[in-house]
Amino acid sequence: MPGIGMGWGTAVGVGEQTGGTLGTAAPSYQIWVPTTAETLKNKRKQEATGAPYASRMDQALYRGIQENDGNIQLEALPQSLGWLLKAWNGQVTSVALPGTITVAPTLAASTGSGPVAGGYRYKVAAVLSRTLDARKIETNASPSSNQLTTSGADLTITVTITPVTPPTGFTLAGYKIYRTAAGGAAGTEVYRDYQAGAGSTYADNAATALQTAIIPQVDMYEHTFTPAAVATTNPLRPYTIIVNKNNANAIRFIDARCGKMSLQTGSDPSKAIKMIFDWMALSATKQSEGSPTYTVEGACMPWQTRFGIDSTLLTQFEGMNLAVDNGLEMLPGMSGSDQFRDVVPANVRKFTGDFSMGFENFTYWDKMLAFTTFAILAYLDADDSTPATNITTPAVVSSWPKGLQIDIPDCRLTEGAGEQSGASRLVAKCPFTIQKGATAGYDIRMRLFSKDVSFPNQ
Repeated sequence: MPGIGMGWGTAVGVGEQTGGTLGTAAPSYQIWVPTTAETLKNKRKQEATGAPYASRMDQALYRGIQENDGNIQLEALPQSLGWLLKAWNGQVTSVALPGTITVAPTLAASTGSGPVAGGYRYKVAAVLSRTLDARKIETNASPSSNQLTTSGADLTITVTITPVTPPTGFTLAGYKIYRTAAGGAAGTEVYRDYQAGAGSTYADNAATALQTAIIPQVDMYEHTFTPAAVATTNPLRPYTIIVNKNNANAIRFIDARCGKMSLQTGSDPSKAIKMIFDWMALSATKQSEGSPTYTVEGACMPWQTRFGIDSTLLTQFEGMNLAVDNGLEMLPGMSGSDQFRDVVPANVRKFTGDFSMGFENFTYWDKMLAFTTFAILAYLDADDSTPATNITTPAVVSSWPKGLQIDIPDCRLTEGAGEQSGASRLVAKCPFTIQKGATAGYDIRMRLFSKDVSFPNQ
């Protein structure tokens, strides 16, 4: 006899169904979600007889149709969010990390001081400055240059860099220069110097010795999620969800579509940001448990969050709640089946959201009264892909952080004043509405930065 299921032994797997075909379970699960809770249920409706039969007691119950719904709750773990965000939005575009130098630098020697005679190779990496908070972020370094060999008198080596175009929301702060020791092989470059500004050449004149810092190289990708919303078609692909119950059995939900995404930063800066994904499914069956596999990583934390209004950092920010409802509905079908025939977006997307901040003035109260449109830009950062590097100028350059970027181009406040709670500080809770941005062409856009290469249609 199986033992009692325990929460620590449960697991939830999510797989996109091949070709978007209904009725056929996904052959595999693209992600096992490290859930903190799940409420997915298979339910059977029942209807009491409408005839009293001269008695005040029910005489019969009639079997009704099945319903399958519930949610998956998890901490905001970048490596676990991609497939869930795609299921909620319906589409995703994936590209290599923006701002990366993909062309090896070229080298030339000239008269002057420089490294001692020998053969040298170089790599260069762009350092970007995030406009909202001036955080300095290093992209992946370029390929190694060809080796340049100097002999006789020491010579200045000029490194020519292929310029990069910073992605939206960033400016180019400068370049980090990496060099091998004399005779060093490609891939042995270490930190040599930092050059501020957009200049495309660097003169290595040996004024600064080689340091020990190695290149924080990591393969990272940017995934952009915007809502698929094409009339006459279902923009949301069907998924299969398996829920291990830790007692040798599992429930498998087929033809599931994601109806709602909720995000809560919470008021405790030391507790991970929470996300909830609500689902509706057409059918459910019992089966043997699947075999989960997980990637262990750091979560997006409230204290790492940067929240901006109209591209200005809100330093008194204390938390945010956001919910986006796809307006799903189960379509009935009276054709001899006790299951619904499809789950479709039967309404436009609905939003609820608010942010909290220390109350300092009436700026946001004035925005509310004037019905002023504003944009929200938030970075929900998790751990850096590799440790930060301390250099002389700028003081700290981090590798690209894993996490979420949230863009909401068209918001309006419905409240904006501070609230009293005893003798403590006043906090303003600012609920806001969202509509599709006339220029942006979307209501909300999420960018995920993770090590996943892509989330292709199955």
